[in-house]
Amino acid sequence: MLLELRAQAQDWRALGPSTFPEFPGKSDFFLKNARGIGRAGAVRFLKQADGALIRILLTPYGGMWKWNQEMLIWEVITGSDLLEGGVADLQQHPKNLSKWYAVAGDADCILDHNGPALWAEHCVSGGLFRSEDAGRSWEGPIGNWIRPDGSVDTNFWTAPSGKVARRLIIDPKRPARMCLVLHTYDYSERRYTGYVYRSLDAGANWYPVLQDTLGRLKELEYDQRAGVLYAAGSALYRSLDFGSHWTLLDHSGLPAAKTVSRMELSVGVGRSGMVDLLVVNDSLRTNQIFRSLDKGCSFSLLGNGAASPPWRTALAVHPEDPELIFFSAGNKVNRLVRSATTWRAVYAGGDLHDDVHELMFDPQGKYLLASTDGGLYATTDSGKTWSKASESVSMAECWDVAIAPDTSLRVLSGLQDCGTVLYRSDTLGGAWFIVRGGDGMGVEFDAENDSLAYHADGNNTIVGRSGNGGINWNTCTPKGSGRGYYLTALAAHPVYPDLVLSGFHDLFISRDEGRSWTRHRVDSALDPGLTMTAVAWAPSDSLTIYVAFENPVWSDQLKQRLYKSTDGGDTWVDITSGLQSVAWMSITSLAVHPDHAEWITVGFRGGAKGKVMQNRSGGVAQRWQTVVEGLSGSNDVYALTYDWDAHRTLYAGTRRGVWHLQDNRWSDWSGGLPACMISGLAIRKSDGLLVAGTHGWGVWMGHTHR
Repeated sequence: MLLELRAQAQDWRALGPSTFPEFPGKSDFFLKNARGIGRAGAVRFLKQADGALIRILLTPYGGMWKWNQEMLIWEVITGSDLLEGGVADLQQHPKNLSKWYAVAGDADCILDHNGPALWAEHCVSGGLFRSEDAGRSWEGPIGNWIRPDGSVDTNFWTAPSGKVARRLIIDPKRPARMCLVLHTYDYSERRYTGYVYRSLDAGANWYPVLQDTLGRLKELEYDQRAGVLYAAGSALYRSLDFGSHWTLLDHSGLPAAKTVSRMELSVGVGRSGMVDLLVVNDSLRTNQIFRSLDKGCSFSLLGNGAASPPWRTALAVHPEDPELIFFSAGNKVNRLVRSATTWRAVYAGGDLHDDVHELMFDPQGKYLLASTDGGLYATTDSGKTWSKASESVSMAECWDVAIAPDTSLRVLSGLQDCGTVLYRSDTLGGAWFIVRGGDGMGVEFDAENDSLAYHADGNNTIVGRSGNGGINWNTCTPKGSGRGYYLTALAAHPVYPDLVLSGFHDLFISRDEGRSWTRHRVDSALDPGLTMTAVAWAPSDSLTIYVAFENPVWSDQLKQRLYKSTDGGDTWVDITSGLQSVAWMSITSLAVHPDHAEWITVGFRGGAKGKVMQNRSGGVAQRWQTVVEGLSGSNDVYALTYDWDAHRTLYAGTRRGVWHLQDNRWSDWSGGLPACMISGLAIRKSDGLLVAGTHGWGVWMGHTHR
């Protein structure tokens, strides 16, 4: 299938942020620490016909960007959004420089076997893609992927694939030979399994050549001079024949695999056969740096640093000076410094954003690049100072958006690991400000009061309130709330002012702008560890409320449920019966019709069908209907909202753009948008201005179908 860029239609335009948001006034530690524009995944340097190098920025959800040296800006590689999100790795054919191979997905996607689709349908790998024109168009997923029994797995990359592919290696001398590393969860064996697949025919057919049950294989590196291929997860493997045969290096002085959650590799730097290894040692709660000078036969410990979680580790060795070593330590970066015969770790993080996913020197070793949750950074002085290196890239991972009801344009958005940000059109022709630190998630404006806004940070269990339009905030977390769902459920009433819901295990209702909260227990039979994924008011009735709980119903236990109250939260009715999709998917969103309190629509993620269900009788079991005509089965739904036009049109933010419902059929409303995940939607009632929070391309603005 040859992918082509969508035609623009619905007047969508990017709102940003594409530069680091400004501080609205005096900044504090939390604002400074969160300030960023989105996650950078990795950098690759590719050759041009004249021998010059081009720098390509890979993002986990926002495509690929090319550095324009003349304009000194990043330019999106047209067509890279068609990989449906991000790019984990990019490699170039060593002889045909226009032929590129891209591994689609998030290289650091986290799989959780306790949830539907491993809780990872938005970040798992979409397959291997090929471009014959330097990234302008893409074909894929390519290749036949062979099972161990020799049969072809025709559903290998079918969404959600449940696989995380991180690294592709092409043999520089024999480019028809390729290897790819990935890991997945094996439900039959109840364990995570890693694989290396090899192709001998330029990607046409792929065969498993290594199966690892010790841990999640994530690393694959090739020492061309030594002719050695390495794979690493919780253990280290070596191949001397480009993947045909593998040896487990379990007697080389490295920690036992059962104590290790991740290894990061650097090979062939400084001298042939040299291997540097970052080991996340869980038993010692530290990151360890090991070095081998004999192709991995034996290792020596060089130094230690603070432990990093396995989804964000990085290691870089200078291409000409093997004693210049940088690695992730905790949330930041350390450098190993040698003194006589000993090494010590020193801080080299500067003003770097937290959570480092890759460290890479440019090929000449002039500067070091750090791909972080807040963007790309560069240093030329060994980490003493870092400069922002991804300005002009729109790659914010939005979780939610809200638009103020007044005529001036003011938009709030919660960004993954980059705080809560505010756009104001009345400032310098339009500017973004970072107004809250931590993780940005749910955001709401009051229905009438333009100055009143709310936000939630589920990672830090915080609910906040602003009384001056989102500039200054006070924490108003309900007392005794406990931890909530990661994306803490939050909803201001769409009609009546001052009313707001926040959902944890219990529902908390405030009728005075979040100054005080009333606690409501929905169902005493529920496991106290379960939390709400979505809450919704009925616009036409402030006493009717709907709440949804997490986790699929894999058994008869009360887990994921949908409840309704018609008396302001005092009593509740379980309306899950007949809601068939909860058996295998997770509820993400709820929407109640503007005029009818009994019309409830439910959005789902994680399964293969039934992503939207609707009931026009308040949840009566026999009245649930699946509403999916026009919407593909793999298109997960993350946001639902009604337009207040004459037709009361329903809009959905999905894994593949914005859709709207007319005559019980869904139609694509994404013309002009990147092909990406929409995690938040907001509509201004007065004029139908539609704001979409994308997970990887920032905030976009368009109009509804009025």
